[in-house]
Amino acid sequence: MELIEESCLSASRGEFRVALDRAKEVSSKERALIRLQEQAELSDTHNLDLTFAVLFNLANQYANNDMLTEALNTYQVVTKNRMFSNANRLKVNMGNIYFRLGEFPKAVKMYRMALDQVPNTHKHLRVKIMHNIGILFVKMGQFGDACSSFEYIMQEKPDFMSG
Repeated sequence: MELIEESCLSASRGEFRVALDRAKEVSSKERALIRLQEQAELSDTHNLDLTFAVLFNLANQYANNDMLTEALNTYQVVTKNRMFSNANRLKVNMGNIYFRLGEFPKAVKMYRMALDQVPNTHKHLRVKIMHNIGILFVKMGQFGDACSSFEYIMQEKPDFMSG
């Protein structure tokens, strides 16, 4: 956990290369720990929260270092593992990466998948995701769909930018 913290602190200072190095180091150590647990037949003591934190941080640091394919691959490992509850919300992060790559239809798909996982009680997050979807529709020239997205926002939580 100390290495994860060091990685996050380095990233917050803009030291993205150092943050990635720490993230890779902690990932390597966590995999070694899992192997040791398996050899000692202690697989049931595996800490899923630690694994999630390691992979989430690693994906973020890949993204910070513009290693977008590696970030996507790491996010996919997390989102495909059914043991991680709420991992599908990370599809927002994946949508952000596809947006950066200019792969707008994939970004919309990821945002919609994330939106399906966000309960109606989290209105602020739902509005942010819908805003991203609306922007993508504008970039793709799908103005009718963009209007629908922004109309939803204006009904839920009106703001100047969406209007």
